Amino acid sequence: MRGDYPFVIPVTIICGAGGQVLSEVVEQWIRDNERVANARKNMFI
Repeated sequence: MRGDYPFVIPVTIICGAGGQVLSEVVEQWIRDNERVANARKNMFI
């Protein structure tokens, strides 16, 4: 994922130890915001 601006970078969100609720909130936030997208699953940084 690349953007027109140098500060647009992919990030990896790692949730553990009871982070299921946080994970679901983040997933919904990504769906609600058009300018945010999930990274490809096969992309490793």
